[in-house]
Amino acid sequence: MMPILSGLGALGKRSERFGQKGVGFSRRRNQEVDTHKAHVSIGGDCDFMEVWYYGCLRIASLGAFREVNMKASVCIDSVFRARDIAESLGVVKNAGFEAFEFWSWGDRDLGAIRKGRADLGLEIATFGAERHSLVDAAERDRFLKGLEASIEVAQGLSCPSLICLTGDEMEGISRDRQHTSLVAGLRAAVPLLENARVTLLLEPLNTLVDHKGYYLYSSREAFETISEVDSPYVKILYDIYHHQIMEGNLIQTITENIHAIGHFHAAGNPGRHELNIGEINYTNVLRAICELDYDGYFGLEYFPSGDVGEGLSAMRELCGILG
Repeated sequence: MMPILSGLGALGKRSERFGQKGVGFSRRRNQEVDTHKAHVSIGGDCDFMEVWYYGCLRIASLGAFREVNMKASVCIDSVFRARDIAESLGVVKNAGFEAFEFWSWGDRDLGAIRKGRADLGLEIATFGAERHSLVDAAERDRFLKGLEASIEVAQGLSCPSLICLTGDEMEGISRDRQHTSLVAGLRAAVPLLENARVTLLLEPLNTLVDHKGYYLYSSREAFETISEVDSPYVKILYDIYHHQIMEGNLIQTITENIHAIGHFHAAGNPGRHELNIGEINYTNVLRAICELDYDGYFGLEYFPSGDVGEGLSAMRELCGILG
């Protein structure tokens, strides 16, 4: 699995084209990196924005960056919509990625997914478990049976984790009562997860733009839930796009809770397009995550604003997956 390279960050206000040096990040903090060398390593003259576009990572050969174990994954449902699975996975592989994920398994051709994975040497980072409410105690048995079936599929696909949603908030029932049901349901799932060695990823979503009525929208409650469940097999899927909408304060929240995060999702905001479109500075966010020695997946769950292949190539450079 190709690692993401740490050390993303500003190379300076302008490139050598403008007669100035920039500063890059390295294993030794505050080490200066001449951006003249940077533009040579990329190939040809380029200004600072061009260097940034290439993810600030092509100067890795200068020894200014250290390797980490974070791996990038492409969500084939958001990036390719209803495109053929084999074709989609071929594009993922050709773009330089080595892992993919998808939303649900019940309506998918699992044989085609298994074949594409094997033929191309790809990994499956995660996919969605059967959806049943965790905040409704009456749904507990259905949730556990669905989880058991999802775990069986995950094992068959050599997938290490499953995405879990809480379901919508229940009208007329206090949030305290729903939270109690959520924790109880996750605790009941732990023996199944431990036995299979599969991690369950609980995902908070935004309720302001995309998922009105969804129960779990607060990262604070999400991390409190993980603490109460207290199992290494139950963690948070931290979707940077959703949390930017609901809370912001991304880097501090990630840094303080990295031990409870088992997977990331990412998209630009507003619009949920490529990561280099919108208000989120993913260069800084990725750099911060790399500094934490996170070794899980970083899932690209965005909707392309233009050509799929060109977008994936740009994301490949941003994530630093160098072929």
